[in-house]
Amino acid sequence: MRSQLEPDVTDRNLTDLLVLMLGGNGLKNVDYYMSENNWNDTKIFELEELYTQWVGNRSHYDFFHNIMNKYSYKCSEMLLSCSLGTLKLNCCDIFQPTYVMNRGKCFSSSAIRQTDADEIGKLTVRIKQLPSIAMSNSGLQTQMMIYISNNSSVDVDEFSRYYIDMSVYNRMRFTASRVRFLHESSVCTNNVSLIGATCYVRQWYEHDVRKRFNCSFAYMHQEIHSDDYPVCPVGLITSTYYKNSVSYEDRCMLGCDRWNYDMQMMVYSGADRFKDFKFSLEASFTNLQYEDYEQIRTISIFGLIAQMGGQLGLFAGMSLLTITQIIVWYIYWSIRRLWKLGQANELKSPTHSPPGVVIFQGLSKTDYRF
Repeated sequence: MRSQLEPDVTDRNLTDLLVLMLGGNGLKNVDYYMSENNWNDTKIFELEELYTQWVGNRSHYDFFHNIMNKYSYKCSEMLLSCSLGTLKLNCCDIFQPTYVMNRGKCFSSSAIRQTDADEIGKLTVRIKQLPSIAMSNSGLQTQMMIYISNNSSVDVDEFSRYYIDMSVYNRMRFTASRVRFLHESSVCTNNVSLIGATCYVRQWYEHDVRKRFNCSFAYMHQEIHSDDYPVCPVGLITSTYYKNSVSYEDRCMLGCDRWNYDMQMMVYSGADRFKDFKFSLEASFTNLQYEDYEQIRTISIFGLIAQMGGQLGLFAGMSLLTITQIIVWYIYWSIRRLWKLGQANELKSPTHSPPGVVIFQGLSKTDYRF
């Protein structure tokens, strides 16, 4: 990693450059390191010059992903063991690397089908303690974050997170419910880009990053199409992004067909049983059933007509056909009446007079004067 830097670059400067790369791409939690080491605009400017030299002729996007792919945590370095009930699983077959907004590289699980209820079918994951010089004085992570997503969004927002502590058993129990609204309902949508976490992530990225700085973060460049925006300068983001944010109108809605997951978190001690790992996570659905809430029409147009006909027949002794006949007869009678009135008016009042003739109509007779 030193090959493209000056020979006198120290390990401390290398750490600073890595923190600058992460913070300059919008990944939070490096602000602790920056505040502890008294970073200011001058310090950031000096580091950015070294960083530019380090990147060389490579693009900022390629450089970021090259560093993350080679030197960031691997699945085998983070996860010790996984099991589903009594079945042993390969953790790296289940968990794949991904990025979470503002947080960085995480490992997301693929679909796992629980076949036994609660404790018998629980997913158990043992996690190692990883180094983190940018977050703790001890140089080790003291907490892990778990993000819970749902089936209605393809992205994960930063709010649906839970912290798990080391040297304790963290037990999550879930219950599921499905909610289905009519598609034409005004309180929900079927447009994926306007639903839940996907909508929130895209709103944040559009307003708080691209419109604000006219650039994009390297880790989000392909997640959300950003070819029209260059990767942001690391110095600009490090010195500006974390100090404030912009406000914008929230246009996100609930999905018309969505799953809701309620979770209960329990923690109990067991540090004396931990070997080769520091974090333990156990998760399962309490039972294999879910509640289904569906919005339906209580009555249709044809049902309304049938009920009206039944009520009229029961209480008024007539049917809808009788009412229709009455309405048609009334319209026919009204038209005929108006036509007769029009004919009578034509007989009483001539429509024109002969040339040179003035008609005077009196009470008893009509006089013609030439």
